[in-house]
Amino acid sequence: MLAESPIDRDVACVRCGYNLRGLTIVHRCPECECPALRSYLFAISGGESWRRLPNGLLLNAPKVRSTLAALLGCDANAIRFVSTCIAQASREAGNPSDAPAVMSATALRDMIHAIGLAHFGGPGEAREGLRELGLNRSEDVGRIVSALVEAGLVVAGEGESPSDFHGMFTVDDLFPQEPDRC
Repeated sequence: MLAESPIDRDVACVRCGYNLRGLTIVHRCPECECPALRSYLFAISGGESWRRLPNGLLLNAPKVRSTLAALLGCDANAIRFVSTCIAQASREAGNPSDAPAVMSATALRDMIHAIGLAHFGGPGEAREGLRELGLNRSEDVGRIVSALVEAGLVVAGEGESPSDFHGMFTVDDLFPQEPDRC
C-alpha cells in the first residue's frame, strides 16, 4: 500500500472503532484523531489479538515490518534493526517492556553503535551492514522512528522531535575507519 492510497478494506480505529475505509494511512481518525497507520498495522497483523499485546510485539509481525518498509521505501530488516535498538535503549532507560518504547535520539544513536558492533562484529562490518540496510545516516533512522512514533508504537522522549536526527551521524562517523598499521 502506498501512503496516498486509500484504505480499501474495513479497518476499525483502534481507539474508537470508527471505520477508516477510504482514508489514507497518513490521515487521522476523524472521530478521535488516532493515527490511521496504527489502526491499519493492527488490522493487517491479525486484528483484535494484537490489541492486548505490548506494542513492540506488533513490530515482530513480518507483515507489519514489510508494510512499513514498503511505505518508507526501505528494507524491512532496517525497521527490525532500528526497532531492536529502540527497544533496548528503552529498556536500559528503565521503561517497562509492556509500554510503548520511549527513547531519545542520542540514546538511539548510542544503541545503534553498540548493537551494530555486537551484531555485525566490528566497525568495518557494522558500517557495511548498516549500509546494506540503507541506514547510511541519521536521517534514514529518523524516517523510521517518525513512522513508528506516528503509528503509536514508539513514544518520543520529552522535547524530542524528528529534527533531532538531522545531521546527527553518518555510518562513517559512528564507525570510523581505523588507520592502517604498518
